[in-house]
Amino acid sequence: NVVTADLAKAIEDSTHANVDQFFSQWLYGAGGPKFDLSYAYDDEKHQVMLTVKQTQKVEGRVGRFRVPVEVEITTASGPKLYNVTVSKDKQTFPLPAESAPLMVLFDKGGHVLKSAEFHKEKKEWLYQLKNAADLADRADAVVALGNMKNDEEVVAALGETLRSDKAWGVRATAADTLGQLGGASASKLLLAALDSHDGPWVRNRVVSALGNFKDDTTVAAKLNSVARQDDSYRARAAALQALGRLKGPNAFATLAAAVAADSPDGFLRNAALRSLGSLGDDKGVPLLLQWSAVGRPIDSRAAAINSLARLQKDNKDITKQIAAYLTEPHFRIRMAAIYALGGRGDTTAIPALEALLKSDDLSIEMAPMIKGQIARLKKPTDGNPGANHGLGDADEESIEAGGEKLTTEQRLEKLEHLLQEMSERLKSMEKRLPPPKQ
Repeated sequence: NVVTADLAKAIEDSTHANVDQFFSQWLYGAGGPKFDLSYAYDDEKHQVMLTVKQTQKVEGRVGRFRVPVEVEITTASGPKLYNVTVSKDKQTFPLPAESAPLMVLFDKGGHVLKSAEFHKEKKEWLYQLKNAADLADRADAVVALGNMKNDEEVVAALGETLRSDKAWGVRATAADTLGQLGGASASKLLLAALDSHDGPWVRNRVVSALGNFKDDTTVAAKLNSVARQDDSYRARAAALQALGRLKGPNAFATLAAAVAADSPDGFLRNAALRSLGSLGDDKGVPLLLQWSAVGRPIDSRAAAINSLARLQKDNKDITKQIAAYLTEPHFRIRMAAIYALGGRGDTTAIPALEALLKSDDLSIEMAPMIKGQIARLKKPTDGNPGANHGLGDADEESIEAGGEKLTTEQRLEKLEHLLQEMSERLKSMEKRLPPPKQ
């Protein structure tokens, strides 16, 4: 048998490099670096003073990271690349620059696993969006500009990125950001993008972004049209889910028709089933019960169970039916049932969840998730066991995250704790392994 130490030794033998620190912080340790970044230009010394702070919470196996990164400084004379190593709570790196920088990139190209907040002015983010060579840096600019509300210059720049950036991932991120910014100008740019015949990976993100524009009859009509007929199944699925979020007057009929129709692997049916939960129309309950039943495709059942979590929360029969799915052998069905029960807020589901917790066939990640849902049921957010628990218009991804609308940092923190637990278990298993044969 091979253990982690054997891999480290093999790497060292072949590269003649010590990897102890790398394995210690990235494999045996937990978490990842979080950076707070800023800079100032010293005109007399012709230097950029780059300040880097590590802000991750140091506790348990989460420590300070030692990370080599590339910093690119672009001035009127062009870009120059510098190598720095971050290893302390706070460091300031003096880097030469002939004139005030047009753009400063930390970890050019985004090669380090990290989260970072870089404090820059709007003009530099706009320059980075247009001129950065790596798609990761242009995408960072899109996200940063998305925090600048009610700014027509920002909306126009994002619209140009959506039309012309060479990387589809950046175009898709621009579509997401325009949807988050909202406003008449953003909706016009997104509607125009639907006529550009961009690839399905971007087109479905444009459609999804349009789902943020409520009370816009032009948008609702376009989404209905795309949902019923489009060359891209991804775009049609995104339109179906957007219609559920918008809660338009004709949404239920469109979703019910999609459930009844055939598509490859039931792709459109599953999107419609997910959207029925967002729509919040109790007329969907019989349809969801039908498609959650044993014998239906697994993906369709999981989508239907997730949506049932949000409808008729005072109906004990629905809670009982979902609880019956906890003992099924299919992982996705069990997970969907666990979170659906937690989301419904019906305390009568607690005994079934506690019984599942005592079973001896739980996977490594399932036990803490069950405990989390039991805790939600015992201590509801507003003191009302039948409360919504913040699900509201959340999509399936939100439900599968426990029915909570989590920020990216909160999701990362949950993942960090899970990885830490997995690391502890793996090392415990290594100790129980027999010694290697000589």
